Order: sequence, then structure tokens, then C-alpha cells
Amino acid sequence: MILSKKQLFCVLMICFWVCTIGSVVWASCVPSCGGCQCCVNGHCRTGCCNTNKTCCGGHCITPCDPDYCLSCDGEGHCESICGENSCCDGSGNCVTMGSWSDWSSEWVIKAPPNLKQKIQDTINMLPNVEVEIEEAAGSYSSKAKDCCTGQSIIENGEKYKEISITLSADIKDICIWGPPNIDLHYDWGFLDVDLTIQVGVILDSDFSVSGTGGRRVNDCISEDCLYGNINGTVSIACRVTFEVIFCIETFWTDERCYDIVATPGSVNAAFQGSIGFNHKDACDGWYGEINLLNIVFHAEFTVRGIGKIYEYQIYP
Repeated sequence: MILSKKQLFCVLMICFWVCTIGSVVWASCVPSCGGCQCCVNGHCRTGCCNTNKTCCGGHCITPCDPDYCLSCDGEGHCESICGENSCCDGSGNCVTMGSWSDWSSEWVIKAPPNLKQKIQDTINMLPNVEVEIEEAAGSYSSKAKDCCTGQSIIENGEKYKEISITLSADIKDICIWGPPNIDLHYDWGFLDVDLTIQVGVILDSDFSVSGTGGRRVNDCISEDCLYGNINGTVSIACRVTFEVIFCIETFWTDERCYDIVATPGSVNAAFQGSIGFNHKDACDGWYGEINLLNIVFHAEFTVRGIGKIYEYQIYP
């Protein structure tokens, strides 16, 4: 059959579009290739398209540098093959870091000023007390060990100096309460008795608490800070003073005075808890707290068999 020019043109156009579309379909990969695969002549081939990349856990990434002890973690990341307390020496070798060893230090160490201020503020919660903390330093130790930056080892890059510290305050003989008047009234029918008892509570011991203070430096992570901590419970002794006025007079007797049986009972002051600022192995800020516990005056008075219990909360 002989085709007309018009029919021949149509056939050629159909062939052109079929070939064009076929080549496009043939040159593409549908659906797209997965991780670490490339489309080659319409087929997915294993291997990263970018020759500068390597396959790691189904992802094309920059090759892990073995000189820095890095290898693929199976999830598309490079991680160090060196375990805890070991470091890469920059030549592909993991070197175990040594333990702490003695180190000579000229650092002058005191308790962190903010830690000292916290303790002082707590002591000054006592009524009528306004003192400054005194600090005394005792024994000390100074240690150092190598550390790693991830690319190199710094000799004695991590180090600290630690001292034992004692924080104290002179609070003895400070009157924290009184002397207030305790007024009591007794009525025996034939006789009224009025008592005025003046009571004062005086601190009978000084404050003293021990802990540690120091300075740590880590050149591998550019960290330098003071640290310290105070622990434990401290009880402060108190003494109670009495001045009793108890004299009566009736219309049939001269003035007479009677003894009072008084049990001053308990008056306790105590600081409880622990507080610290940073640690020897990390500059991580505040932790813990120290509180002043309740201070309550308690006493029982008895006059000729008639008694009264008296309580007063001094703090808070």
C-alpha cells in the first residue's frame, strides 16, 4: 500500500514521539532508587553517584577518617571506635587514658564565694543573727590525667586541686528570743495570783560545718570552674534564762513568796541538708539545699499543783 504524503507525515510523527517518550522512560528509574544506589541507563545500580561519598547504613556520606578512629555506625554517621576512657592519637590508634596521678599545683583554693554566701544567708535566718562566715582550709590533694580532644591527646589536660574547708560563724551568746513576758493568772477562790516570767533564749554554741572546695580545669573542652559542697546536719545548742516575779500578799497575811517548779523543755536550732556548686568532674551549677529547721520554745509551769504549758514558735 502506498501512503500519501500526509499519511507518511503522521506515521513519522508517531514514531518520533514513541521513540522520544521511550528513551525518556528507558533513561529514568521509576520508582526512584533507594539509598546508596544510582540510576544507570534506567536501572538502579549499587553505589553512590558521587564518587566522593561512601555508603554507610544505607546513606551516602563523606568517608569516615580512620586516622581519627572513625567508622560507620550503621545509621549513616561516623563514630569513634575508641571506648570509654580511651582516645584516638590521630594515627588510627585508640590509647587508654591513664588514671588520676599526683600533680604539682600552685593554685590558691578557697570555697566558691557563692557557696559561702548561701551558707551565710542560711545562718542569718536565725532571729537577731547577722554574722559573716569565716573560712579555714585544711588538707588538700592535687591530681591530673591526660584527656582527648577527639583529634589529639593533651597530657595532663584534665586536672583539679581540692581542699577540705571549714565554714564557721561566731554566734554564741546571741539572744534570739526575748526576754518576753509570760503572764500567768491563778485563781484559788480566796486568793488571786499573778505571775510575770521573763524568758530569754540564747544561742549557746557556735556554728561550724565542713566540706570540700576546689578548682577543676579541662583543657580538652575549655572548661575551668570552682566547685565545692557542704553536707550534714548541725544542731545549735540553746540555753533558756528565767527571771520570775512571784510574790503575793493577802489581807490576813504578810507578803509571801512561793517557789515555781519550771521545766524549760526543748529549744532546738538546727541546719539540715546539703548544698553544692559544680562537681570535680563537671561544671554543672547548683544542687541540693540547706534549711534552718523550726525553732520552738516549750515550757511547763506549775504553781501549787496548778500548771500551764506554754509554747512559742521562734522561727519561722
